[in-house]
Amino acid sequence: MFRTPNGARAWKVVSASCSALCAASLLSRRHAVNDADPRLAAARTTATTPVNWDSPTLIWGSNKGRLIAPELSTSEVFRSPAARLDMILPALRDLVLHQGHGALVDARGDVYQWGDAHFGEQHSAMDNREPMLSLQGKDIISVTLSPDKIYALSRSGRVYVVPVSRTEQRSTMAPPGWLTWFFGTPNIQHGELKPATRLTRNETFTSISAGNDHMLALTSIGRVFCHPISARANAFGQLGLRKARVHCRNSETADGLLDTNGLTLDQTSPQALSTPINDKSIAFCSDLYEIPSLREVKVAQAVAGGRSSFVRTVSDGRVLAWGANDFGQLGLGSQTALPFVTVPTEVILSRYTPVGTRVRCASIAAGGDLAYFITERSSPRQEPSVDVLAAGCGQWGALGNGVFSTAQAEPLRIRAISGLTEYSESLKRTVPIGISSLVVSPAPSGHALLALDTVSRAGPGALPKRDLFVWGNNQSCQLGNGAKKNLSVPTNLFSIGANELEDGRVLLGEKMAKVIDMQGNVWKKATKLQQTVVAGYDCTMVYWKITEL
Repeated sequence: MFRTPNGARAWKVVSASCSALCAASLLSRRHAVNDADPRLAAARTTATTPVNWDSPTLIWGSNKGRLIAPELSTSEVFRSPAARLDMILPALRDLVLHQGHGALVDARGDVYQWGDAHFGEQHSAMDNREPMLSLQGKDIISVTLSPDKIYALSRSGRVYVVPVSRTEQRSTMAPPGWLTWFFGTPNIQHGELKPATRLTRNETFTSISAGNDHMLALTSIGRVFCHPISARANAFGQLGLRKARVHCRNSETADGLLDTNGLTLDQTSPQALSTPINDKSIAFCSDLYEIPSLREVKVAQAVAGGRSSFVRTVSDGRVLAWGANDFGQLGLGSQTALPFVTVPTEVILSRYTPVGTRVRCASIAAGGDLAYFITERSSPRQEPSVDVLAAGCGQWGALGNGVFSTAQAEPLRIRAISGLTEYSESLKRTVPIGISSLVVSPAPSGHALLALDTVSRAGPGALPKRDLFVWGNNQSCQLGNGAKKNLSVPTNLFSIGANELEDGRVLLGEKMAKVIDMQGNVWKKATKLQQTVVAGYDCTMVYWKITEL
């Protein structure tokens, strides 16, 4: 269920497999709208459906911020995966969860928001808390979130910023010349970030990643840009700049200087000293700054952790890291005892491998105070293998090494999900099992979820499936195993009462299906979809992601 741009409620059938679910949900909504009896409303909010892993959306964990069950209270906890009638979503381009708010991109590239941080915590029982349209007509392909702002990347390579708060979106206190309003969605503010250094011809931004206070943007030719989200954007050197000059457009002071001491304003006039800087506003800074130390490095991936930054090079899969290092989350080793590093520094991933072994990083995942490195290891004497290395805060078991250690500076293998192999019928030999996806919660006390690339296990004629592993913090049941015990070793997630699954293991699927947008209009009659896991603050969601645009 969702709202259309004019505010009317609308229900659409996502696919034939969920038509009954949508009908039941529509009936529930009619009771809520037409009958004022509070007993009916109470009965409606407790409705869930049996677990079916082909459902449009699955949720588990805490409902803080009303992210996974908008119609229930924030005290609700789902111990195992459930399909909520108030959280039915069609296939999406992207979906991201943060603390108190979430954002999604529908098939047509429009952005929707929901959660208490968006709507405000004060509300009545009949308030609509479903995803609301926030950005339209920009052909967005991905979004990344910070506490107060949403950053959206369009297919054409433009980067937009939107306030999280619905009140801020409709504020009339907008500086002229930068903030604009949407065609079809009046009075909603947004801005476009521009690079301070001119891009080359045909160069565009291809990915964005936000931490708590900073954002990284990667271009099509491998250049990395940074953006200060707040006044603490460079408190740990996470921008990759010793000092960054920013243009504060919401103040009479034209410029400010960001370093590890925070924001220092240029004293251009006596009036400027008394003008407060609102770094929660999207007008705080509208520039993207190229990181000078990476100008000669062609980068394949740029990832922002909570207070840290990572890049992976194109040529040989090396990793460079900088920013906060108080839990060893940069993976620079025990010899680097600095609480933060301001210059991109290489992470040695082959420290504990035999001589002659070649280690190449294939992907990086970071969130909160954790970092994971998916590596490909090969040598003349051994079969190639795929490993997962972890560094950072393991107090809740997220390092996956069987212990609950506060800090780990060395990137060490997670044995349970490293070096796995399977027999290939086509090749007539064992081959390494790859990693399909690895997601990390943005929370400091986070959890992680990993999907193995076990498509070949399905057998001839069977639908592709991927094993799902979970570990880390489980105090709010965000691992979905029905318990509240933290897990220090990656463990298969098992489905409760799902007969169609092989031996009870949760297997994420793929399929070809018709796709509609959030307004119910058909976008494509057949396109490839993949079940995708999203880790939030104390909660988890599974949705169908559009993999072919």
